[in-house]
Amino acid sequence: MMFRKPYLYLPSLVVLSVLALHASAMAALEWDTQRISKTASVEDEQAEYEFTFTNTGKVPVTITSTRGSCGCTTAKLEKKTYEAGESGKIKATFTFGDRAGKQRKRITVYTKEDAPDSKPISESIALEMRVNIPQPVIIRPRLVYWRPGDTLEPKIVQILIDHDKPVDIEVGKVEGDSITAQIKSIEGGKQYELTLTPVGSEPHVDSYPVNEQTRVSDNQTRSIPAEAASTHLPDDKLISTKQGPLAQTTPPPGEARAVIFLNAKFGEQYTRSYKIIARIMIAPGADNSSTQTTENSGASLDTKSAGTE
Repeated sequence: MMFRKPYLYLPSLVVLSVLALHASAMAALEWDTQRISKTASVEDEQAEYEFTFTNTGKVPVTITSTRGSCGCTTAKLEKKTYEAGESGKIKATFTFGDRAGKQRKRITVYTKEDAPDSKPISESIALEMRVNIPQPVIIRPRLVYWRPGDTLEPKIVQILIDHDKPVDIEVGKVEGDSITAQIKSIEGGKQYELTLTPVGSEPHVDSYPVNEQTRVSDNQTRSIPAEAASTHLPDDKLISTKQGPLAQTTPPPGEARAVIFLNAKFGEQYTRSYKIIARIMIAPGADNSSTQTTENSGASLDTKSAGTE
């Protein structure tokens, strides 16, 4: 076995030493932690994080800017420039929106160190925010569709409650005139079925005046025609649980689309809103009264669903 001569390693050692010195010069802000994990409750609409740091260098360091990984993350600074030995903190906020499950977001912090007798040294560091957002209402599927040639017959959406207490589900609003929504309680406060029916294919639909919601209890069924659906929604504090990709609300030519909003009531004080998209895809010149049928897209029910970033 042959060994290299020691002097052959000297160039590599010199390069590594220079890189190490450069890195130590840039590491003026020392962070107590760069990752914080939390678990949210059903009522939480956002999570707040506090990242603390100290300027361990010998010159002032300025935080030039911060950037979130998406519009749902924001950062707030006490000030921008920190003297040698001075400590500070960044308060970051992650607003959940319609997300659910395990989420991970980042705030990138950009700094500049005014090194004496040399060009300013700039660097960036990523702060990671993790949170597990509860998913108390599981809806399968969130997107219901009829393909060209399908018989326009009702389809079922399964709704399962994964919460320690019963949750009352009701249809709050239907946007679009192509679908009617009918909800039925299967197990009190724990399981429901939502029937979506293309307009004109059902024998009878109950009529409800505008601004009246339907409330469901055991062994009781209510239906709202889309053209007479309630326009009432809970206040702007409500959020939706994201359980899969949702289509845009503006249909392309040759397609009918409706948006069904469900309200989930957790006790007397808190309500969350969930959205389902229904699409009737019509091929130009096609006759959708064909007897061909497809698999019911609402037949499957998954009791677990991870959130997406």
